[in-house]
Amino acid sequence: RVEACFSAERMTRKLVAEVARACHAEGRRYAFTLHSGAALVAPSVRFPAIHCYLEGDPGPIVRSLGLRPAEGEGNVNLLEPYDEGVFYAPITKGGLPIVCLPRLDVELYHYERRGREQAAHLRREAMGY
Repeated sequence: RVEACFSAERMTRKLVAEVARACHAEGRRYAFTLHSGAALVAPSVRFPAIHCYLEGDPGPIVRSLGLRPAEGEGNVNLLEPYDEGVFYAPITKGGLPIVCLPRLDVELYHYERRGREQAAHLRREAMGY
């Protein structure tokens, strides 16, 4: 399940940090993935949206950030974890949790919006192959 939302803010590290602060303030486990996660580890392209796994009800986070519901995919997407593994062995960059590198690579590879390109860059720059 995805809580797709829209923020009027540009997709920047500042907005990623605001999402993190809101999740942390609620005492929730969270981890960034897809392009927003890759941008923290091995930036190469401007990321089109924030994708963040979030434990629990996204409602309080959405309200605290002033996000609006979006049709389809939004520019801020709070993902309900499909298993606990999304929080296993996260990496941290700039104090922000990101899913582990192998998971990030696989999720990017299967993401249609420049995912394979970003996955290849991640493997070269952060994973050494």
